[in-house]
Amino acid sequence: MNGQEYKLSKESKPISIPPGTRHRFWAHAAGTEDLVFKCWVHPQDLDHSFDESFLRNFVGYMRDCQKANMAPSLFQIVLFGYDSATVSCPPFWVPIWILVVIHYVLAYWIAAGLLGYEASYPEYSTESQHSSGRRDKLL
Repeated sequence: MNGQEYKLSKESKPISIPPGTRHRFWAHAAGTEDLVFKCWVHPQDLDHSFDESFLRNFVGYMRDCQKANMAPSLFQIVLFGYDSATVSCPPFWVPIWILVVIHYVLAYWIAAGLLGYEASYPEYSTESQHSSGRRDKLL
């Protein structure tokens, strides 16, 4: 987080990551167990934030790609993320405003506009998320 590496295990206490903090996580190569993490994001009632809908769509899409033995689309992943107020950070420093502009173009101009991808799919969403109109088709 912000250039500092933390090694966490199931015995570790929860950590808090403030909004806007650059961070990433991964399973250590020497690990012998599945990576399981719990995430609390507050507030949950905001449209288009990192929430259950994002996780359902992202994980469902990745699982379907794996089942079909196909590589996931970078553009679809960027669209899921950007629609959920999340931008990916490269391993080198880039100003946030530049990342936001790049992600906007990749997500809305290319993924949604040219390729026809959506920010959310009914097969990955709960009935209440989809029927409430919480996530609308982008185009």
